[in-house]
Amino acid sequence: MSNKKKTLILITNSKDMGLWHKDQIMDTFDSEIRVDCYSLEENTAYTCNYNNCHAILISTFRQYELLKSLIPDNKPIIISSLTIAKKGLEVLDRLRNQTVMFVNLSFEMCLETILLFYRLGYSDIRFLPFYPELQTPPKSKIAVTTGELRFVPKNVDQIYDIGKRILDRKTISRVANVFYLQDRLNTDKCKKSFSNMAKIDSDWDFIFESSELINSRLESLINIIDKAVILLDSEENIISINGRFEEISKKERSLLIGKPFSAYFPETDLSKAPIKNKLCKLDGEYLSVSVSKIEGREESLSGYYAIVENFEKNEDQQTKLKSQFQKKGHIAKYGINDILGNSDKIKNTIDLIHRFAPSDSPVLITGDSGTGKELVANALHKLSKRKTKQFLALNCAALSPDLIESELFGYEKGAFTGALKTGKPGIFEMANGGTLFLDEIGELSLGMQAKLLRVLQEKEVMRVGGEKIVQVNIRFIFASNKNLAKKTVDGNFRRDLYYRMAVLTIHVPPLSERISDIEGFIEKFMDNKKTKVNFSKELITFFKSYTWPGNIRELKNTIEYLQTLGKKNPSISDLPRHMMTIKEISPSVSTYSESIDSKFNSPSEISFYSREKNLEKAIEKMLAEAKKMGLKPGRTEIRRRLSDIGIEAGDYEIRKILKKLKDR
Repeated sequence: MSNKKKTLILITNSKDMGLWHKDQIMDTFDSEIRVDCYSLEENTAYTCNYNNCHAILISTFRQYELLKSLIPDNKPIIISSLTIAKKGLEVLDRLRNQTVMFVNLSFEMCLETILLFYRLGYSDIRFLPFYPELQTPPKSKIAVTTGELRFVPKNVDQIYDIGKRILDRKTISRVANVFYLQDRLNTDKCKKSFSNMAKIDSDWDFIFESSELINSRLESLINIIDKAVILLDSEENIISINGRFEEISKKERSLLIGKPFSAYFPETDLSKAPIKNKLCKLDGEYLSVSVSKIEGREESLSGYYAIVENFEKNEDQQTKLKSQFQKKGHIAKYGINDILGNSDKIKNTIDLIHRFAPSDSPVLITGDSGTGKELVANALHKLSKRKTKQFLALNCAALSPDLIESELFGYEKGAFTGALKTGKPGIFEMANGGTLFLDEIGELSLGMQAKLLRVLQEKEVMRVGGEKIVQVNIRFIFASNKNLAKKTVDGNFRRDLYYRMAVLTIHVPPLSERISDIEGFIEKFMDNKKTKVNFSKELITFFKSYTWPGNIRELKNTIEYLQTLGKKNPSISDLPRHMMTIKEISPSVSTYSESIDSKFNSPSEISFYSREKNLEKAIEKMLAEAKKMGLKPGRTEIRRRLSDIGIEAGDYEIRKILKKLKDR
């Protein structure tokens, strides 16, 4: 029999809370369970392998909603319930009949904990919630928190930290059942642990008598927060609203109380609570509605609370952000007329652009470096119904893995060291309503691929260090000079993401496959302010036989080189030296077809293969020449020298080829 421990994956909002709960579980079950912690704060919850566990313990239903698409159907899910240690009750006992600020990470966590306090019998304390999103702290010189001292305002005189919340008896018992460790619940250690937990008073008469007071406290609570809130009873009828909701809905309180929630928001099915950011329409106005369940042991203490936000107001804020991007130049610069050429292959590409532009489906543009993939992306946007909106472009290879997440998703204030005090919206938020072009998508790490997949599937994002989900409406365009289909086979690119991206595909042919367009490019790229160059038939013939590994970009650079050289009638010998070198090491068209046509089926796969072989030979020759001179260039120098000869290569490509050459 195997002695290997079964694994419990533990998901929490913060890393610290995960380690806290892990210690509790390990101590209760004498380390008979292996506990692996992952958090939303560090985004590890999106990248862990949920297949390698026996069960999953998740802090909240909200977190489950965020992660459920990543979790296999056959894995047991436990949603944790929390309580506080008994010693925390001593603090609350001293605060009875007082007004107290309660500090936690978010509005939802404040409300959840305050409801716990009420259920524990502290409904005579008036709690005023405070969380980082609130700009102005409530007026109270006394603050209570459950381990979140960092968020307590500075002007508070008395601060009481009653300790982080802990897993309650129900949650521990569920873990025991799933792992067949029920006998551990009868050990002295477990009994002692349970005895140290605060528990709901079992005197139901007391709870019933207090329910009216609790409801009055809840009503006071929702009236002092800055969000529009509706309280519902267990039968889904409205029992209270606050002033903010009256402002948003433009309805009087007397008209709403006692009415079923469905009469105003029929789009919401409360049996599916928690519900996040459901778009609803009330009297012609769009509202974003989120609903959470309040679970009490008595029906009189059970029900729901709904948070309602003005969708139009959020859109206005988004529009202001979008205008800022447009002022910074985040607009499409090129149109369909900037794509030159009359060859059949480029005509086919242009035809696809016209056909795909009206759609909102994702587009994957493939092609070698320098072929004009960005031109295609710009043209798709300018021909689309989003043409008046913003167009944002990001090269995924240009940012380090540490930066790309905060750039895409944005971050809340204090999310990490060096973060702006005001936080920062991410590119996803800024692109909302417009088009986002992600170039060199093949360079994303597998972890970031998982997060991008979720954005494509759910059309929602959450900032780093944040808890609020923002819905986005973006037309995605992706581009890569890699064979992504092959990378999925190798395990270097997520197959599910690939098929989400490649709904519509456009291949931009290399210049070597459209040689009839070369003369048109020469005329286009000639700078009238520089020397007029006459291209002889011999030079044109050479251009048409040359493989152009740097494609159109290399051709443009070559023309600039010849004009700068200043000769009116240049010959082949006047061309940049690397062109002769590349020509010698590049396969001819016939050799190209014979050598690799049998290995790959599609033209795009052939062009990818050709590029890699040419790049490998170019680097090998460069290293050989450097060795003769006693030099040993690094990756940065190699990339610079390749760029000088019209070949653009990423760090990953160069590193891969250097390793291959080293292993020979």
